[in-house]
Amino acid sequence: MNAEFGKIYTFTVHGEPVPKSTMKPPRHKAAYHIVQKDQKYKPLKNTWAYQRDVANAAVLGDVPHFDKDDPIGLSLHIFKSGRKTGDTKNILASIEDGLQFGMFIPNDRKVAGYGKVDTDYGVGKANARVEVTVQIYWQVSDIKWLTDYFGSKKKAQEYWDRVVKR
Repeated sequence: MNAEFGKIYTFTVHGEPVPKSTMKPPRHKAAYHIVQKDQKYKPLKNTWAYQRDVANAAVLGDVPHFDKDDPIGLSLHIFKSGRKTGDTKNILASIEDGLQFGMFIPNDRKVAGYGKVDTDYGVGKANARVEVTVQIYWQVSDIKWLTDYFGSKKKAQEYWDRVVKR
């Protein structure tokens, strides 16, 4: 199932939002197993687990797979149990990477724009979650914006005919 222009897809990732870890994984063929066993990689392990949670939530929310050419729009409403639970831009990065991990978006660089990104603090652990809205970016309906996005009027026109004018 591919994404439709104009349709909004929403899903909720339950649990405390986990910001993306800046820690680099070891450069080894068994890197995944090393990260799972070594306590010093706990932030990275938590990030990877959260990305799996995002991908699973997107499956449950019937989010389609976006094409490689689709400019993606993303909005978030973050509910944190307290103030010391990571900064918003790193949580956004975790959500993008989770969508890429689940192959819903081909690359997190394809996120062309962001809608509203709200954060509510102090909701308690039981209510901590992230509500995600993903769609083909609304500015796609402007052929000039598409031309700038693709860098070519021909590619923009092909995308317009294939996706927008369906």
